[in-house]
Amino acid sequence: MSVDSDVAAVRAALLPAIARDARRRRGRRLWAAGLAVIALLGGSTAVAAATGVIWSTPKIDAGVPTVPEWTYYAHNPFSKDGGPVLLHRHPDSLAKANHAMEAKLATAGVTARCGTDAGHPLACFLPSGELVDGATMSAALAGPNGIVVIDEGPQDYDTKPLTAAEAHAWLCAHPTQRPGADGGEKPAPTEGYEDC
Repeated sequence: MSVDSDVAAVRAALLPAIARDARRRRGRRLWAAGLAVIALLGGSTAVAAATGVIWSTPKIDAGVPTVPEWTYYAHNPFSKDGGPVLLHRHPDSLAKANHAMEAKLATAGVTARCGTDAGHPLACFLPSGELVDGATMSAALAGPNGIVVIDEGPQDYDTKPLTAAEAHAWLCAHPTQRPGADGGEKPAPTEGYEDC
């Protein structure tokens, strides 16, 4: 055998192996590139695609007044005594309540996201972007006797006690929180607020 024939035989054996290894590396590179694209799309999009749920932008009802950061109460709901107060819910408590609501809706067979609307921090929306209706929310929240159970306490809120003058000034500046306005769902009473 000559040296040329030996080189030709080695080359014939090596070339297919080299080509096969190149194809394997290219496949690995394509797989890695696919992972990079999924990472670039963002976690929520990847999770939505994986679960088969694509979320539309929440459709906010402009006719519903937004929830103010602080809410007026004539008496602290977590105390037996005291005068008017302003309550503000802690963000971590709000997130916990929204996760609990999503879980309760899921148990009732409803896929929803809660807390995506800053103006209505406890509102829940369907994947289509539509608001979850009140009957569905009440049914998901209802306990064994049909009574709605809300698990919250004073630890979930910041509290600001108000004097009578501070309370009047607050209600002048926030008429939707006046007793009888029902958070803006009814016209704000004007009696006693003529000086506002």
